[in-house]
Amino acid sequence: MSAEDWAVIEQPQGRGQGQQNTGPAIARDLVLKDGQTITLGEATFKFYVTPGHTPGATSIEYQVRDGGKTYRALSPGGLGMQFGSAETPTFLKSVERLKQLGPWEVMLSNHPWLMPRTLDELAKGLASRGPGAHPAVLGPAKINEWFDAVIKVTKEKLAAGE
Repeated sequence: MSAEDWAVIEQPQGRGQGQQNTGPAIARDLVLKDGQTITLGEATFKFYVTPGHTPGATSIEYQVRDGGKTYRALSPGGLGMQFGSAETPTFLKSVERLKQLGPWEVMLSNHPWLMPRTLDELAKGLASRGPGAHPAVLGPAKINEWFDAVIKVTKEKLAAGE
């Protein structure tokens, strides 16, 4: 996690609300920095700190392969909008930044329903797949269209003071 999210995790939960943190403590092992890369075998992952959903949400860029082709993929960190109005401008900047960092050919979200094609749609596409592209390969136009929709909803949330 990023330093910002580690700081959140390490705080006692429920302080002042009559609750205690009963979960196990998580020991800091790796603090991700914006732009940092980690290589595991032949796979390299690049991390972007994209705050909004959480103070230090982290998005991940990596390469995926299908057959003989390689595609640029993104797993955006924290696309849910269940945060207060104070975090909305930060979330908007992060989503706009992710779009600008493209072009992306594949997007796999941390939640199977918060991406241009849901996990169920991808599974159905795989089941009926012929010789064409993998159903997760959407291409930059489709992914940018999805980013534009998220940006639009975020701006509407901002205008409504939410």
